[in-house]
Amino acid sequence: MKLTLLFAYLLTVQIAVCQNQEKYSEYVQEAWQLYEADNYKQSAATYKEAFDQMQGKASPNDRYNAACSYALSDQADSSFYHLFYLAENPRIQYKNLAHITTDPDLNSLHSLDRWSALIDIVKANKTEYEKNLDMPLVTQLDSIYQLDQSYRKQLGEIEEKYGRESDEMKAH
Repeated sequence: MKLTLLFAYLLTVQIAVCQNQEKYSEYVQEAWQLYEADNYKQSAATYKEAFDQMQGKASPNDRYNAACSYALSDQADSSFYHLFYLAENPRIQYKNLAHITTDPDLNSLHSLDRWSALIDIVKANKTEYEKNLDMPLVTQLDSIYQLDQSYRKQLGEIEEKYGRESDEMKAH
């Protein structure tokens, strides 16, 4: 009898978690669509609804995107909340310094006092992550990556301007 009750309880919990995860995914998809439509305030609110479905849990990517929506809707406190969460969380330790410092979505935060504190944490995370890496090799691989991606990024522009089957596209 106890085993049957335990099984029923666990099944109920599993169903609830799956429903919450499904709702989370729906909200995140909607929030991203609102972001792409430049409706940043509603996007931020929808990201909050998604996170509420999971009792505040969120994927790092979704949390970063929410921070961008908050920043673009002049809600700096909420944006910093998510960015500091990413940087300070021991399981995440956000370390993409190049991205966070060049992301135009976050430009409104750069002049605020908390920005430099955030960047200091991200720099420390990056340094800690890279401390055992072969830095000359990392630099070389990064150069190769940048070169490779520069050609790939040009493909879209060339295709749009001249067409997929154009001589320019074939030459590239």
